[in-house]
Amino acid sequence: MGVIFGVLALIAGMNCFTCYAALVKKGEIKAGILLPKDMEKKNCRDVAGYTREIAYALLQMSVFVTLYGIAEIVNAYIFPIGIFLFVSLVMMGVSVVWFAIRTKKVNKKYFS
Repeated sequence: MGVIFGVLALIAGMNCFTCYAALVKKGEIKAGILLPKDMEKKNCRDVAGYTREIAYALLQMSVFVTLYGIAEIVNAYIFPIGIFLFVSLVMMGVSVVWFAIRTKKVNKKYFS
């Protein structure tokens, strides 16, 4: 069962990394991760400011989600890693919650 979560977390982490790269390199705001479905990308008042405020949170979440996915797969197939798996799960959970709160505040600032 843990392998499924590991693979899903690894895929989600890689998706977050590609979203981060598109945001930083091209200034492209991806709907789904950064924006709710009801918000339009073109309504952003300041793309550079939005990028500055949200990029670190997105990168941090990408790292912790990917790290959890790797830890889960290593735990299932290579060797049990014990407490590190739990610590990576907690760190991923905290980073996802922090990212959600941060994204809501930044979206409210730049899109309303």
